[in-house]
Formats: sequence, C-alpha cells, structure tokens
Amino acid sequence: MVMLNPEIIKCSDQYEIEEGCLSLEGVRKTKRYRSIKVRYQNETMQIRLKTFTGWTAQIIQHEMRSTIATGY
Repeated sequence: MVMLNPEIIKCSDQYEIEEGCLSLEGVRKTKRYRSIKVRYQNETMQIRLKTFTGWTAQIIQHEMRSTIATGY
C-alpha cells in the first residue's frame, strides 16, 4: 500500500506498549491507538480515507513517527 502525505484524523482506544526500532537501539514504551482513521493520497494522488485497527494501526503509527523524526 502506498500512503503519501498520511494524516491521522481520528483515533481511539489508547494503550501503552513497548516497541523496538531498527533506527534506535533498545526497546521503549510508547502510546498507540488501537483504531486510527487516516487520510492519505495513493499512488495516483487520489485522496483516500481508511480505518485501520490492531497491528496494522500500530505499524502505521510507528512509521509515521519515524518519518517525522519524533522517535517511536
């Protein structure tokens, strides 16, 4: 899936988890949401809205934080 300019516009059910990262040494506690709604552009620049839950939501949040250099 291609996500250009992703923006989380809605989130719910916050929890705390320990995560590791290939860019940083060790594991750290961080807060995530079990459900997120994301607005993004696809590979043809069409705006899309999609809700993600569970592991997929966690991965998207992690990668979005990585791209804006705010850590986990």
